[in-house]
Amino acid sequence: MQAEATNGYVPLILGPLGFTAPSYLESVLSPHLTPDELAQYKVQWSRSGAYEAMNKWYSANLSPTLTLPTGVTIDSPTLAIWGMDDTFVTPSELDHLPKYVRQLEVQRLTGVDHWVTHQRTDQVFGWIREFHARLP
Repeated sequence: MQAEATNGYVPLILGPLGFTAPSYLESVLSPHLTPDELAQYKVQWSRSGAYEAMNKWYSANLSPTLTLPTGVTIDSPTLAIWGMDDTFVTPSELDHLPKYVRQLEVQRLTGVDHWVTHQRTDQVFGWIREFHARLP
């Protein structure tokens, strides 16, 4: 199965928006951040090489020859927290996780998109603390 990464924001970052994409990221994040938090993101994005590194990460994952491994599973306890309104990494992708992760726990957030930690901070970090406390 080939990796599917042609929907959502990735083509915008790598394609027509190019290096103007920080303004795009700012526009999608700003409704969920305080002015101070947004300022912190801007500082990090402006660091030398930071935005290029983000682009390279996405580019590396869009290789047309990239295929998902078969017969490989993760045996560690894993928590996935998913925004059910995410249009970047869609909820349908949850269906594939049990094939790769044996000890999977999924928490779904309705009314939340890609920015789960910004939209439901207390709930997300509460789940992470609870999950961590149960680890051996």
